[in-house]
Amino acid sequence: MKNHRSNYFNLHISDIPGPVLAPMLERKQYLETLLLRIDQTLSLIDAPQGKLRISCSYGRKQYYLRPSADIRSGNYIGSGDCKTASALAQKDYCEKTRSAILTELDALNRFIEKYPSVTAEDVYEHLSSARRELVTPYEETLESFIDRWLSEPYEQKYISSDLPELVSDKGDRVRSKSELMIANLLYEKKIPYRYECSLYLDGFGLIYPDFTVLDTRSRKEVCWEHLGMMDDPDYVNKNLRRESAYIMNGYYPGERLILTYETEELPINLRQVRAIIQHYFE
Repeated sequence: MKNHRSNYFNLHISDIPGPVLAPMLERKQYLETLLLRIDQTLSLIDAPQGKLRISCSYGRKQYYLRPSADIRSGNYIGSGDCKTASALAQKDYCEKTRSAILTELDALNRFIEKYPSVTAEDVYEHLSSARRELVTPYEETLESFIDRWLSEPYEQKYISSDLPELVSDKGDRVRSKSELMIANLLYEKKIPYRYECSLYLDGFGLIYPDFTVLDTRSRKEVCWEHLGMMDDPDYVNKNLRRESAYIMNGYYPGERLILTYETEELPINLRQVRAIIQHYFE
């Protein structure tokens, strides 16, 4: 058993948006990006003024251009002019989507603006240390949860002394330069992790994921397997069976399981690892 408690995770808990605000901010960013795309599309659409009216008769569609709202029927668009009908439909779709985005952004901005800086979960953290000693919080604080998680001893896989000695900035001895890169970036980003922490998978047995990472937002553990010998068929088959066992135990790729790959000719690089960490944990 090995104790991996470390005090280097000087997390600023107040900087973590939390389970309510974080998805709101993510949604806001998505909508703002989508709004830019729609505005760009609208600037490129070559469509006349007015709205498209579509009439269906005996299974046939007929298109009409309504130059203004007070003209109900509109001018017939010939079958040879589908480009105009398509442009009008696309313009209408973009304008309706744009309107929906602006309405939602307005609601999100008002919600975010009024969202309290101190939530129910934060109250304990804002008490003085003397007062905390007298109080039992309703829920374990994130800071306490992370500290407890780091303090828990765990069984780590044995590393032979014959292997090259690669030691991460955190102090873990790892098996490859790629794992060293991942470990050091997790450490740099102050993301709690365990190296080769034992995990039992029903129907498969005891395994040692390369990294067990704590997602501080969900308080769930995420396994990160780096498959560094993908040009070896036996290695690939072995890990495919292992991936199947992960899935059968509720560890789905892209959710609680991260898989990265490399071959001798195509090694993983620093930019890829940074992007993965940012996507899953920041």
